[in-house]
Amino acid sequence: MKKIALLFFTGILAVASLGIQSCVKKGNDVPEDQTGFDPKLQVTHTIAQLLAMPAFSTITEDVIVSGIVVMDDRSGNYYKKFVIQDETGGIEINLDQNNIYNDYPVGRKVYLKCKGLTLANNGGTPQIGYGVDERTQIVSIPFVMADEFIVKGNFPNEIPVDTFDFDELYVVDNNAANLNKLVAIRNVEFAEGGSGTPYAAANATTNRILRGCGASNQGGNLVVRTSNYARFQGQSLPGGNGVILGLYTKYNNTAQIILRDTSDVRLGGPGCNSNVPQTTIADLRAMFTGSPLPLADLKVSGVVISDRQNGNAQTRNLVIQQGDKGIMIRFSANHSFNLGDSIDVILNGASLEEYNGLLQVNNTQLANASKKGTGTIMAQSITLNDLNANFEAYESILVKISSVTFPSGTYSGNQTISDASGGTIILYTSSSASFASQPMPATASSLTGIVGQFGSTLQLQIRNLSDVQ
Repeated sequence: MKKIALLFFTGILAVASLGIQSCVKKGNDVPEDQTGFDPKLQVTHTIAQLLAMPAFSTITEDVIVSGIVVMDDRSGNYYKKFVIQDETGGIEINLDQNNIYNDYPVGRKVYLKCKGLTLANNGGTPQIGYGVDERTQIVSIPFVMADEFIVKGNFPNEIPVDTFDFDELYVVDNNAANLNKLVAIRNVEFAEGGSGTPYAAANATTNRILRGCGASNQGGNLVVRTSNYARFQGQSLPGGNGVILGLYTKYNNTAQIILRDTSDVRLGGPGCNSNVPQTTIADLRAMFTGSPLPLADLKVSGVVISDRQNGNAQTRNLVIQQGDKGIMIRFSANHSFNLGDSIDVILNGASLEEYNGLLQVNNTQLANASKKGTGTIMAQSITLNDLNANFEAYESILVKISSVTFPSGTYSGNQTISDASGGTIILYTSSSASFASQPMPATASSLTGIVGQFGSTLQLQIRNLSDVQ
C-alpha cells in the first residue's frame, strides 16, 4: 500500500446538472463560507476509538472526534448524510438536511460532539445518528439540532488518500479499518457492460463490477455502487484501465466504492485483457478431446442467441454464435446479457467440458465477459433429418425448420415435433419459460431454435414465441 496526498478543493468537484430528478440536491454549488476559522475544540477520541464503542446504545460520555469531510451530497450520490475521516478511520454522519455540502463540503474540518448520539451500521458500514428506530435502523440527526452535535472547522483541508491494489480491498473482512475512508484503487477497470453502459439504471441504485489487472480474484466482490439520483447516473462507464477513487464501504460481504463524481474515475489505459490471444468458437470446440480442459490466456467473441428475458434458459447460461459455430457459456453467477448482445469472454480459469453431452465453457467468471455492441445471427435452414444425421455440426447454433407439426398441449416440457422430411426431434421448454403454459399450434410454417442435447436426447429450444411462425 502506498500513501499519496491529494488536495481536493470543493470548487473542482462541481458537475453540470444532467436532467436531475426531484430528489437530487439543487441550489448554489458554493459553500456558504470558506473561512479559515477553527474553533479548536478539545478532541477526546480518534474515530477508531469511537467505532470501538458499543453499537445500538446512546453515547453518554463527552466524546468529541474530529475529521475532514471526504464525502458529501453535492452530486446526489449520497442523501442526507456525509462522511468524515481522520488518520484512524471514517464515520458516516446521518443528518436530516438537504444540500449538506453547503455547510459541510468535501475538505471541511468537522468536530462531532457524540454525547447523545448512537452508533449503528448499514450492512456492516459504521454510521452515527440520533438513535435507532424499531428496525434498528439509524435515525438522522434532526436539522434543528445539527449545531448541538456538529461544529464546523476550517476549510479547505488536504485529504490523504491510501492507494491499494484490487486484491487488498475485495475481501471486506480484512478491511474494517478502511471503511468510510477515501481510497484509490490502481490497475482496475469496469468488468461487465463496458463503454456505453450507464453508471446506474434510471430507476434503481446499481452495482457495476470492478476487476483488477493481474488480481487473484478477477472481480465480483468489489463494485462501484451508484444511486439513480446521482447527477452522473446516465453517463457512460469509461473503458480501459486506470485508477478509481472513492469512498470504501461494504454491504454484508460485498465491498463497495461510492463515487463523489466522475472526476474520481481516471481510466482509459490499455484494458486488463487487451493482449489476451483471440480464438474462434470453431477452434475452441476443436480443442475438446473428451476430458475437461482448463483454459487460460484465451478470448472468444460471439453474439448471444439465447434469451434470458423469457426464461427458457438457466440464469447462469447463455449461448453465443460466431459464423456457423456456437457454444454454451456457463458463468459463475447470474448474467445480464440479452439476446443480440455481441460479447467478449475471457476464458482464463474456465474449463472446456461436456455436461450431459453438451459442450460448454464451465465456471466462466462473470467479470471476464463484456458487451461490445450488438449483432445479428441468421438461422440456418435445415430439415430435421439433416439435423439428426449431423447433430454435432449444428450443436449450439440457431437453425430454422420449415413445415413443422406439433402435438396437442402446451409448450412446457419435452414435446415431439416433426417436419416435412419425416424427421422428429424433442422441443424442450422449461417450466419457468414465460410461454411454457401457452398452447402449441397444430402446425407452423417455420420454427427457429437453438440445437442442444441432454444426455442421449437431441433437442431444440425456442427463445420466445416469435420463433414460431
